[in-house]
Amino acid sequence: MAKVTKKFYYNDELETTALYTETWRLEKTQVKDISDLLVWHHYWIDSDGELWSDFDDPMENPKADFEAYRTKENYLKPEQIKQFRQNTGLTVQALASYVGMDSSTLSQLENNDRVQTKEQDSLLKGVIDYFQSNSRLP
Repeated sequence: MAKVTKKFYYNDELETTALYTETWRLEKTQVKDISDLLVWHHYWIDSDGELWSDFDDPMENPKADFEAYRTKENYLKPEQIKQFRQNTGLTVQALASYVGMDSSTLSQLENNDRVQTKEQDSLLKGVIDYFQSNSRLP
């Protein structure tokens, strides 16, 4: 039998503390041009049956959607981009400048706060591939 998790949370929107029950739902979601991604979303249910995003990490479900999109498109994952940058000793600003994107964009990609475009992914993969073959940047 599955364990049921219940927790008391303060709900800013309702300005009350109440007991919530954890649930996971497989839902169809859309990211960019893909409208049929199936992703497990995490919620807390209140006593009225209303679903609430995670109170401690409200971006949890959108980030799961981003991960599913990257997997379907075969895009680099945030940790791959960050690991490459750290392995080369580049700052966010330096790598962003090198591939022609804004440093805030690169930071958001590394932190899974946005999904790269096909062009951005191709540029990053090209730089990574070149570095892995030549032990230096182009």
